Amino acid sequence: MTPLEANGQNGGAGVVAVSLLRHLSTLAPEMQFTLLTSEGSHGQLVLLDAPNVRRRCVRSAATPSPLARRMIDAILSPPARVRLKQAYRSMRNSAYHHRLAQSLKPSLLFCPFTVSEFRQPGTPCISIIYDLQHVSYPQFFTADQRLNRQCHIAEACTRSTRVVCISEYVRGTLLAGFEIAADRVRTIPLGLLRSGARADASVVGRLGVRRGGFLLYPANFWPHKNHRVLFEALSIFIEAHPDSPFRLVCTGAPNTLMRELQVAAESMLPSGTVVFAGYLPDEELAGLLTECSALIFPSLYEGFGLPVLEAMASGKPVLCSNVTSLPEVAGDAAVYFDPTSPRAIAEGIEALSDRDRIAQLVRQGRARAETFGDGQRMASEYLALLRTLLLATSSA
Repeated sequence: MTPLEANGQNGGAGVVAVSLLRHLSTLAPEMQFTLLTSEGSHGQLVLLDAPNVRRRCVRSAATPSPLARRMIDAILSPPARVRLKQAYRSMRNSAYHHRLAQSLKPSLLFCPFTVSEFRQPGTPCISIIYDLQHVSYPQFFTADQRLNRQCHIAEACTRSTRVVCISEYVRGTLLAGFEIAADRVRTIPLGLLRSGARADASVVGRLGVRRGGFLLYPANFWPHKNHRVLFEALSIFIEAHPDSPFRLVCTGAPNTLMRELQVAAESMLPSGTVVFAGYLPDEELAGLLTECSALIFPSLYEGFGLPVLEAMASGKPVLCSNVTSLPEVAGDAAVYFDPTSPRAIAEGIEALSDRDRIAQLVRQGRARAETFGDGQRMASEYLALLRTLLLATSSA
């Protein structure tokens, strides 16, 4: 759990990891789970404490010298930088990781954030891969980020006993681009991971929006989430419907791009059309989902698309992109559009006026959401895989 960051910085991966561990410890009380954490998120994982769960902080928040980092970045090419940093981390951590493994004597290593840096020879390992976005959209990453992502996934394929993908789309992309046998890669789709959250609708009033009068886009402010094109689409829609009461609520962890998007929204749309709610706890996010008129999801790339599943389960219309994993999740229960076309997105918003069609999609969405189950269903599939590998190891 060392990659986990506070306040939703990991996006859906953080939600998946925490949900999995909460359910696994309940489903398998006979198993002992040790969570290897970093200093920044060690405290927030107290909610996972249980008789068979303990946390162990194995990484401090210390960072390399900024001067040394700048010198390395200035002198070396991106591939050389990545190799040097990996060699440095390996040299610095290998002895410690070995001592840690010797003290813990784990039967299995589970890596819900893909990276398997605590892997030791002879210990079975399971890694989750959420997406290969850097392959489809390299322009959204620095050279170092692309190389690191490529190395992490390649290492997971090489060093993990089994690799789990969160959708068939991700599995197919992985098998097409990396050297790994198909029988070592399994798809376990996500479930409704926040289904137990109590909806706090008071957030609607606090944000100054009207119940049933806003579109909801819950997504961190990353380039592939495509906010700017969505604003262009809203501008087209509002020009055609100047009396429309629709507003847009965007949630997500604040960052530099969010601040740039705030400026862009004010320049492209009537003031106040877009509300930036920031990072919200599950209860308030559930409250927004309960009170919105529809979920809009114009993402360019998704490994799964958890908000789409949550909206279908909540009986809300879904307007979403027709690319990557999203059709796999929404099936026949969404209004689809080309996410690169502002006009196509605007036409998707127009579809909300067709009440009969929307009512049919909502019914289909509820039925489809039920087929994915909840976090316990997802965790039970992981548990079966864990037990299979543990049994194979003990029999060897």
